[in-house]
Amino acid sequence: MYILLTAGDDFHGPYKKVKNDRCFGGYIVVNSKKNEKDIIQAIREGRFYATTVPKILDYRMENGKLKIETSPVKRIIFYSNMRKCKNIFSEDGDEITKTEYQIRGEEFYIWAKIIDKYGNMAWTQPIYFK
Repeated sequence: MYILLTAGDDFHGPYKKVKNDRCFGGYIVVNSKKNEKDIIQAIREGRFYATTVPKILDYRMENGKLKIETSPVKRIIFYSNMRKCKNIFSEDGDEITKTEYQIRGEEFYIWAKIIDKYGNMAWTQPIYFK
C-alpha cells in the first residue's frame, strides 16, 4: 500500500475578528486536463502535490537523481526511510529554486518538502522503490 501526501484546510472561521484568517490554507495542485474524469484519475495516480503556497514547477527522476525545481524558497528537504537524507538551503540566506538528490539505492521511498521564507510549505508525492 502506498501513501499519498495531501493538504487540507481545517478552517473554523476567523478568530477574534482577525482579518488575515488563513482560510484556504492548504490545497493540492493536480497535473491533468481540466475535466472531472481526468482530475479524479490524476489524484488516484498521485499526479499532484500538496501546498500552502509554494509551487513545485518540476519533479522528476533522471539518471539516478531526483530533481526538483520550485518557486523561490528558503529550504528543500528530501526525506526517505533513511530519515532526513538531504537538507538544502543557501548559506548566505538567498532563496533557492532547484536542487537534486542522488539516489543511494537504500531508499524504500523518497519525497521532498519545500519551505518558503514565510514558513509556507509544499510536499511532493513519494517515489517508491521496489
